[in-house]
Amino acid sequence: MNTPKFTPGPWTAVRSDPAEGADVYWICAGGGNISTELGSMMGGYPHDKREANANLVAAAPELYEAIHAAVNLLNALVGPDEQLGQAIIKMGCDALARARGETP
Repeated sequence: MNTPKFTPGPWTAVRSDPAEGADVYWICAGGGNISTELGSMMGGYPHDKREANANLVAAAPELYEAIHAAVNLLNALVGPDEQLGQAIIKMGCDALARARGETP
């Protein structure tokens, strides 16, 4: 499997102060006094969907690692003739490839 090129986690979703004139969720990496803005989510969706989407994006590095670990475990446990297990492995590999910007 190729090494991902994205910014390592953890990432956080930070809401702006709507009183400042915008209701935006910033996706940031790092912590403490040093934080890097990775992107933002604003407009287009009701607030609750924007918040949920921002939280999902912020969880991306941990989700990537969890899927990677699950695929590795399943590769060790699932035989080549086990269709359901092989389908789940393929689903995980395809998701990881998309996260790396590759065509599954």
